[in-house]
Amino acid sequence: MAIRHIVVVVMENLTFDALFGADPTPGAASLPVMLPGLGRACCNSHAMALKGQGGPFCRAAVPPGLARWYVDLAGVGRLMTHLFSSVRGPSTPNHLMLMCAQTPFVSDVPPRDIPALPSIVDRLEERHFTWRAYSGRADGGLALLPQLRHRAEQRPWTAFLADAAADRLPHLSWVIPPFTLSQHAPAPWLWGTAFLSQVLAAWAASPAWAESLLLVLWDDWGGYADHVAPPVVERWRDGTPLSNGFRVPAYVFSPEVAAGFDDTPAAGLSFLKLIEQIWGLEPLTWRDAGAPSLLGLLSGRPQGPRPQIPALPLPPGLLQQVGDRLAHLGSQVT
Repeated sequence: MAIRHIVVVVMENLTFDALFGADPTPGAASLPVMLPGLGRACCNSHAMALKGQGGPFCRAAVPPGLARWYVDLAGVGRLMTHLFSSVRGPSTPNHLMLMCAQTPFVSDVPPRDIPALPSIVDRLEERHFTWRAYSGRADGGLALLPQLRHRAEQRPWTAFLADAAADRLPHLSWVIPPFTLSQHAPAPWLWGTAFLSQVLAAWAASPAWAESLLLVLWDDWGGYADHVAPPVVERWRDGTPLSNGFRVPAYVFSPEVAAGFDDTPAAGLSFLKLIEQIWGLEPLTWRDAGAPSLLGLLSGRPQGPRPQIPALPLPPGLLQQVGDRLAHLGSQVT
């Protein structure tokens, strides 16, 4: 069975233990429940990453009821219990690694400072594959790259829901939530869960489902603790560890992928490599070329019936707008 559609969804700022530790799933350390908004006190900078924890109160996990929703997703797809983010540190370098297999920065920078790096889009367009960036913010995901920022393929994230229902999905869909729905502190975690449920429900109900692959991961550790030490694959210019980053939650959904837990060691770059391997695209750098492969997760035949994923209600639009402003302020702190 050929994979004709790949969807990548990037959430924000949680380690594996921070999501699953209060209701431990295989591979998670038991942690106390996190106080609401605690993420604002957790610093996810490169310097804090070298200390292994982003603050004195950041050894905690989201409430167990919320974690249970994510544990139950392992009944629909494969929950990766040992996937590490690409970079120790914050969002910008991790997003760039995921899209470009390189980063000129070890810290967050304004979008205007990001150069026109070669990306997965270049590989797709060389082979006449189609793509769209469904984003909840103007500088999110593929819109970080200046040469892609104003392309017609940039759409609001809600257009993904409509395109999935109408069988209009491109080969590659890159889906980025608004800050308020991303789980980036101080936005409520439940709002991000509602966003993800909407995307998963639209994908599962889409005519494209039978020939599709959907990948979900959290971009970086957010300053939260995780008990598994990341391997050192690459060092930054000053000799400090750059890759891998800390463990983050990640899922692989497809009719070809058996549900359950998977402890295969992987990295954010493994998702980029998987796209390249499925469609025979050339690697962008030595990093994605050498990343652990997840191609073995695809069986080549259906593993189960079409899943039924309920879409949770999103918060009212006005609250989303207010929350987006608050979450954006929080992102400047963390």
